[in-house]
Amino acid sequence: MSRQARRQQLPLITREEVHSKEAEYNRSRHHKPVVALTTKTYYRTKALWKNFYEYIDEDKPCLQKHEHPPSPGRLKHFIEWVFETSFGVLTEHITLKSLENTWYNFCAMYFRETDVAIPQTAADDVRCFIKTELKTKGLAQIRRHKALADALDVAWLLTYLWCYDKHEFRHPRPGVIVESSAYRGSNEAMRYKDFELVGLPTGPENTLELVLKVKFRYEKNNRDQKPQTHASENVEDDEDVNDHDDKYKWVLFREDRTCCGRCPR
Repeated sequence: MSRQARRQQLPLITREEVHSKEAEYNRSRHHKPVVALTTKTYYRTKALWKNFYEYIDEDKPCLQKHEHPPSPGRLKHFIEWVFETSFGVLTEHITLKSLENTWYNFCAMYFRETDVAIPQTAADDVRCFIKTELKTKGLAQIRRHKALADALDVAWLLTYLWCYDKHEFRHPRPGVIVESSAYRGSNEAMRYKDFELVGLPTGPENTLELVLKVKFRYEKNNRDQKPQTHASENVEDDEDVNDHDDKYKWVLFREDRTCCGRCPR
């Protein structure tokens, strides 16, 4: 007997049971799994929406499956309430970037909870409301000043964060290089096979130029699937496809010509 013909024998079901099961599947929506940190963000955003319902004394339950999406006016009222009740870190008020992130997280959370997407016209309307109306009410646009660090400072900082810090690391993005806290225990990190050092002849005298090819397989939101393209003076990108059609991002780091004397040929 062929492998394809081997099947478990199930009892026959009635036509009514068929229609009932398929109708149930038609009503349900299955979403991609998200990592723990994203789940926490959705929980916080869900709590904001429920607190807003208490604030407006709304008796109707919220975040029900297949419910009618809120009106643009209700959504603007909600995001205005978030702005007015939030404490800023850098200034008295929350920043534009933080409020835009809250709105983005709300739209994603609402879709996962209700299987209903916020209409694009309403989402764009609220986004413009944030950038215009709320901006005139004191929405902060200040950015945190980030001083430059030299190589020694960076080395000590990364050593502390990756080796000694007992807290969960939440900043950009060590998971590209070392095991990500979002995938703790996966042992997924950059390996020796992700590096390739090649020598290329360049110039009229075919001078040897060293090029380091680095494969990034664990970029956030692009783990083994979507290539990204970034341009830099000494960095080039390419794509590679493995046996499973997963697209990897290659980054080429070209040798600094001012440092050729340090590298033996």
